Amino acid sequence: MILVTGCAGFIGFHTALKFLSLGKTVIGIDNLNRYYDRKLKLERLKQLKKKGFKFKKISDAIHELKDLYNKQKLLDKPNFHSIKWLKFKLDQKKSI
Repeated sequence: MILVTGCAGFIGFHTALKFLSLGKTVIGIDNLNRYYDRKLKLERLKQLKKKGFKFKKISDAIHELKDLYNKQKLLDKPNFHSIKWLKFKLDQKKSI
């Protein structure tokens, strides 16, 4: 099972898509901010969900990810083999 953060963004979407094409179970999280076209992000999520992708909208990735994992809200027993941290903005200074 693989967790992809920023899954509605360009890199996160393509990363999730690749893992899904390899038959992996993929869970994605994203805050769906309005930094760029939200319709595009929603369309990407729609495409991923058609392939069995699971999605959780969050607002503060670091804190909510810890909370989700501790409370096991993503799945009954999360067992991630890999976490792909892809939460970036187009402006690198704003990504930090």
